[in-house]
Amino acid sequence: MDSLSAAEGVPVIEAFARATVETSSSAMGTSLKSSQALGEKLRQTNWQLLEAVRQLTDHRKTQADDIWSGLKDAVQKDEYVMPLESSLRTAESRAIALLATVSVTPPPPPVTPPVGSVVRLR
Repeated sequence: MDSLSAAEGVPVIEAFARATVETSSSAMGTSLKSSQALGEKLRQTNWQLLEAVRQLTDHRKTQADDIWSGLKDAVQKDEYVMPLESSLRTAESRAIALLATVSVTPPPPPVTPPVGSVVRLR
């Protein structure tokens, strides 16, 4: 990739020809075809939302960690096997749902006088 980014014209083609491909040719072709759309999805991803979820420390932390773990797993997998674009979309949806979860704390039970006590009214 370093030689590709520094090259223009014919050297780009030569760099591709010399590149060691550690995946199938069909996977490589799919990755090349989807690279522009993936780049756009990476730019459009709501990273502030995902970062907000990452910062959770309350009862939602486990679910937040699962969202980030899923993203890390997707990034490490072959794009041909697990499309990163769909993993990003899923992570955003899960993050929205998690942040929208409202925890309702039940009110404390009413205080009742102990049995046998006398209640005086004025």
